[in-house]
Amino acid sequence: MNRLNLGIGRVLLALCTVSLLGGPAIGQSELERIVDEGQMSWLVGRWTAATDEGQTIELAYRWQLDKNMISVYFKMGGYAYQGMIFCVPGQEKVIEVGVDNKGSTVNCEWDVTWDGAVSKREVSQGNGQKESMAMATSKIDKDTMKVRLYAMEYGNLAGDPWAALQFKRQPVQRSGGRQSTGTDEK
Repeated sequence: MNRLNLGIGRVLLALCTVSLLGGPAIGQSELERIVDEGQMSWLVGRWTAATDEGQTIELAYRWQLDKNMISVYFKMGGYAYQGMIFCVPGQEKVIEVGVDNKGSTVNCEWDVTWDGAVSKREVSQGNGQKESMAMATSKIDKDTMKVRLYAMEYGNLAGDPWAALQFKRQPVQRSGGRQSTGTDEK
């Protein structure tokens, strides 16, 4: 009987060791590691900007699913977009997929640059037309980022940006009145 208990104990210990050492829940997610190595964790949070006409733009990036995904929210006037950024397993590839309130879908690939990140985007509109563009994001300081929008030519950014905006970090209102910078995972 003692040998049986000892045998079961060893099996349980081995299973626990294997799950702790080799399980996917250990350490950083692949997306979190890529974001950290690219020094892009500052991007997570809630941001606002204003157009030259005074229209407010809201943009938010939020960690989700144990930092295996970043949710994206964008709103400008009557236009709204929601997406998710994640890492393709086994690859150093970060992609974003999303949909807007006009019926268009977005597929893009993110890449880290010397001063920030670029997402090359393909928008499939509700009417079947496709459009390519790129969004370059760079940090100015801990509370300010610059977003530049580019046309795409042959898979590359075309010349000068057709739009550039400065976004300011906004506190996130939490229940109970506590404010946060929006970098929390909850």
